[in-house]
Amino acid sequence: MREPKLDAFAHLHPLKRDRKTFETVLPDLPAGSYRLYADITYETGFSDTLTTFVEVPEPLADRDTKPGSPLFDSDDSWKIASPSDGSSRQCRLATNYVMTWSCPEPSVPNRPVRLLFTVRDAQDQPVMLEPYLGMRGHLALRREDGSVFTHLHPGGSASMAAMQLSVLRSEGKVPLDAAFGKNDPYCQLPPMTAGEQEWLRGNASTDISSVAFPYAFPKPGRYRLWVQVKIRGEILTGVYDVDVRSLKQS
Repeated sequence: MREPKLDAFAHLHPLKRDRKTFETVLPDLPAGSYRLYADITYETGFSDTLTTFVEVPEPLADRDTKPGSPLFDSDDSWKIASPSDGSSRQCRLATNYVMTWSCPEPSVPNRPVRLLFTVRDAQDQPVMLEPYLGMRGHLALRREDGSVFTHLHPGGSASMAAMQLSVLRSEGKVPLDAAFGKNDPYCQLPPMTAGEQEWLRGNASTDISSVAFPYAFPKPGRYRLWVQVKIRGEILTGVYDVDVRSLKQS
C-alpha cells in the first residue's frame, strides 16, 4: 500500500523458489514509499503478518508487467485510486459493474458488524461473483496511520492454509508434530471438502451477487477498505473510506 495517501494497492502471491524463499514481481505501480504486509502460515498452523517498507522506483520501460505474464501469479491484482475515491458507498468496479456497500451507521469501535457488498450491472441486475482463491471475496482493511491492518475473508480472518491444516490434523491425515525445517513445509494442500468450501466462501444465504465479512473496528480513526471480487474471470477492486468514531464523538 503506497503511503501516505493509500492510493495504490496490490494483492500479490509470491512464487516458491526454495524451502524458505518466496519471490514476486511488482506490477506497474506508481513510484513511491510502500508499506508491505506479508501474510504467512507456519507449519504449526499458526499465522502471522510481517510488515516492512519498500521504495518502488519508476518502472523500467522494458519490464513485462502485464497481467497474464508468466512473471505473475494468475490471482495477482492491483488498484490505483485517488484518496477521495472511497468517500461514497458506491464504487464503480468497471464500465458495467457497480459495487454498493451496505454500511452500518454510525461506525463505532468494538461493535461486531457485517460488512456487506453487492455488485450490480449497468441494467441494475445482480452479478454472479465467482470464487476468488476459493472464496467469494477478499477484504484488505487499514487504518490511515497504519496502526491497524486486517486481511478478511467471508469466514473471518483465519487463513485458508491454517484452517485446512487444522482439519487435516484433526482427521489424522497430517502429523501433529512440526518438522521445524527438517522437511519441506506444506505448500500444496489437498482439495478442500464441501464444508471447508462453504466456510471460505461465506454464508450460503448470501445471494450470488453479494459478499459479507464479519468485523469489529478496534479503535476510532479513518480506515480505507479494498474489497476484491472476481467477475467473468477478472479480479475487480472496490475502494471505500470510513470514519470510525467513539460514541462520545458521534
